[in-house]
Amino acid sequence: MLSYQHIYHAGNFADVHKHALLSLFMDTLVKKSSRLCVIDTHAGRGAYDLDSPSAQKTSESRNGIKSLQDKTLPGLSAWLKIIEEEKLYPGSARIARTFLRPQDRLLMAELHPGEFGHLQSCFSDDPIAHARMISGYDLLLESVPPEERRGMVIMDPPYELDQDYKDAPHHLHLAYKKWPQGVYLLWYPILRTDGERMRSELLTSLRQTGMHDILVSEIRLQGVPAEGFAMHGSGLAIINPTLPESIVRTASETLANALVGSTKTFWLDNVEIAKETGLVAI
Repeated sequence: MLSYQHIYHAGNFADVHKHALLSLFMDTLVKKSSRLCVIDTHAGRGAYDLDSPSAQKTSESRNGIKSLQDKTLPGLSAWLKIIEEEKLYPGSARIARTFLRPQDRLLMAELHPGEFGHLQSCFSDDPIAHARMISGYDLLLESVPPEERRGMVIMDPPYELDQDYKDAPHHLHLAYKKWPQGVYLLWYPILRTDGERMRSELLTSLRQTGMHDILVSEIRLQGVPAEGFAMHGSGLAIINPTLPESIVRTASETLANALVGSTKTFWLDNVEIAKETGLVAI
């Protein structure tokens, strides 16, 4: 939707979850010398001023990145170093860019005109970063398989419409059929109102595609950060993960403990679909 601006939610606990694990996967991808391509389907503005009036309006970063300032997070030093060195809080595309090399490519899509302007400024004069004001799903399907043959897709739509829960797994599957070797990172929220049902429907859609090697990491907060705050959980479904389950599980537990929440990590391939509901039973 053209109304969504991530500045109001930047640096919240879901960003912490998503960006910390993204950094771990990016670190493994660049260990090989061959070229790679990263595609961010919903790039936003790239970087965020958490002290701006817009960010302060919701102050969601207080229960996210700002709550971790004095905490030790073993195994997540590369991500924490990026946060410290960047002038503004980095979004997914900016984090991915910090790992990429001159031979790599970063492709980004953003439909909101204002956000797209910020995105262009964030990556101005960067020869390997290419932003387009286009549907992220259109960019994805026209860009895979990339000429590099290796890389990652980052997909985190706003989920302001229920249709997003259907469109995301559908387009991910379409891309997967064209590029089954790619690494896909799909983020989704877990909301207090109907959130568990929407989350189960999304995971069921992924499970029914026939795609394999889908590792899921979820974090749920123990308490509601503020009155009117709808999201209490964050999920990441990673297709073709380049890290073992044990590392993802340990990182998720570290984050959940720091954020005062709970976590579960599981292979979606192994989850049964309940006959009574037609949804994944987890």
